[in-house]
Parts: sequence; structure tokens; C-alpha cells
Amino acid sequence: MTIVAMIMNYYVLIPMYQQFMPLEAIVAAADAAVPFAGIDSVEKVIWFATTPFNIIKGIVVCVVTYIVYRYLAPVLKQGRLY
Repeated sequence: MTIVAMIMNYYVLIPMYQQFMPLEAIVAAADAAVPFAGIDSVEKVIWFATTPFNIIKGIVVCVVTYIVYRYLAPVLKQGRLY
């Protein structure tokens, strides 16, 4: 999931953001958000700003799905919701 997100950020999302703001502003915003990383390029934005977010998001989604599935499994296996 994180690898796909990295590729999507590089080829789709960051170019889409460039329609609204210059690339320098995107890099500066990421550098302000993660000041200890020294972000000065798009590659560093992806590695140090978006990748950690996507890893944490993936963990949260897995945990929530596990918790919800435990309660929904009997209903799903029964094949009806009422």
C-alpha cells in the first residue's frame, strides 16, 4: 500500500497540487511540517513527509478493520443484515 502511495504521490498527486501552488511552496510546506529532515526536493517530500503518514494510515486502517470485522463476521457469514 505504501509503495503504491509513493508512486501515486510522485506521478499523480504532487503534479496535481502543482496546478494550485508552485512546487517550491509544496516543498517548503513539507519542510515546515518535518523540519528535522531537511526536505529540499520532491523525492524527500515523498520519503520523509508522505511515506510515514501512509505507513501510520495503513496500520490504523488494519486495526479498525480487524475490530469491526470481529463484530460483523457473524452477520456477514449469515448472509443477511436483518
